Amino acid sequence: MYVEFGYCAFGHLNGCLLPFITRVEGERYLRIVVSPDKHQRTHDQLLALIAHELQHAREVIDHEEVVDTPTMEKMFRKIGAPVKHGYETPAAQATGDKVLAELMNEARRVARP
Repeated sequence: MYVEFGYCAFGHLNGCLLPFITRVEGERYLRIVVSPDKHQRTHDQLLALIAHELQHAREVIDHEEVVDTPTMEKMFRKIGAPVKHGYETPAAQATGDKVLAELMNEARRVARP
């Protein structure tokens, strides 16, 4: 799995698990892309976004039948809901929200005198 800065859906999304999967010698490879625009989000929001996308990668890993773009799309149609440029899953939304909440709580805890 690779996580890198870049743009998804022509800059319309802050991050994405690219809808391409490569299989080499029985191993599957995935790419996550997150927008490098620091003006759109805080460091904590970026970490939560990466966690959200890693959850999508985990969803793929948990489904051994996903070996190419058509099987990935079929899986996300089954477990997620369509959005403008792909699919969204409850688990990825919950993961991103949980990570952001934990980071914000830690920041508040550290900021207290």
